[in-house]
Amino acid sequence: MTFNDRDYTYDAVKKQLSLIQLHVDDGSALDANCGCIEGKHLVLLEGLSEEGARFSLSDPERKWYNDLANLARTKRKQIEHEEWSGPVHTCDCENLRGAERKKCLLRCNR
Repeated sequence: MTFNDRDYTYDAVKKQLSLIQLHVDDGSALDANCGCIEGKHLVLLEGLSEEGARFSLSDPERKWYNDLANLARTKRKQIEHEEWSGPVHTCDCENLRGAERKKCLLRCNR
């Protein structure tokens, strides 16, 4: 089978998105306090998306990858600096700090 950059990149992007969703839903990354969402999955998603933009065959595909890279970069930085923003929620995240705050924010901002 011949290696295809576009297929590889698209498949790897889907895997990173799936892992982020899994960790957010089950809280495993935060319960373990490993920081793998912002320290691994969003970094990989950003890089893969930047590569995907270069392999794109159309402007809409290139825009999709560029938008995804920008979203991953923005969310990673927000998590790293505890500046997460999203829909208004009714929980008490703002009064928490550190890992507990990240856990609360990730669960509230789906």
